[in-house]
Amino acid sequence: MKKSYIDSNILLAKYIDKGKNNNQYKKSVKIFDEIKCKNITVIISYLTLMEINTVIKKHKVREIVNSEYNFDKKLKFVLEESLKVFNNIHSELSDLPNVEFELSNQINFNKILPIAFNILQKIQGKIWKYSDCSRCGTTNVNYSKYKGLGADDVIHALLAKNS
Repeated sequence: MKKSYIDSNILLAKYIDKGKNNNQYKKSVKIFDEIKCKNITVIISYLTLMEINTVIKKHKVREIVNSEYNFDKKLKFVLEESLKVFNNIHSELSDLPNVEFELSNQINFNKILPIAFNILQKIQGKIWKYSDCSRCGTTNVNYSKYKGLGADDVIHALLAKNS
């Protein structure tokens, strides 16, 4: 049986971004169909679970950003509602026959993290220069962004290799 490591993109496409990126959603559904048919075993790391938990919180914040709630009520709402969503996802994953959760005690992070750091030092990214802000619409601003491989991506790759 084939074993695959899946990261947060697959889970987010299936559970959070349904239909936003139709191709990603279709791919994630196909993967989960393979799991249900016991054709594939997937490994999900705790790093992946932490990432989806963070994204769920961001989605919940967007739901109420302009609401009349005060800060404390907003925070309580985000934490409670994101925990409900996360628990539902985790429960569904736990009920699937061929899902394994990577246990942190099986991974030697003292070995993985220096390797990840060395990879990040060698990989070049790109610097993008912008004159307009895509978020707020401000024009004639000068700012730049560094786009490159992130630490989480490198750690995912190393966890997948180790699994």
